[in-house]
Amino acid sequence: MLIDKAVSFQEIEQLVGRANPKLIREVALHDVYMGKGIDPSKKSYLISIELRDDNKTLADKSVDKIIGRVFQLLTKDLGAEIRK
Repeated sequence: MLIDKAVSFQEIEQLVGRANPKLIREVALHDVYMGKGIDPSKKSYLISIELRDDNKTLADKSVDKIIGRVFQLLTKDLGAEIRK
């Protein structure tokens, strides 16, 4: 995702966790890129989100809903966008 340079990973991690605190177990940062092809005021973050329910297997529909909520929060609160 593309995000403003001023946004920290900790802000992203906390916001993602709010999407579903019960099922979102971990948010991990895999890569940060700033440079060619990226607006100088932005950076590109590659994150992963671990979802787990200890009582049942998560259905695709449930996961899609949670990821949709994550994306909604990131775009609304932090101005994130998908990098193309």
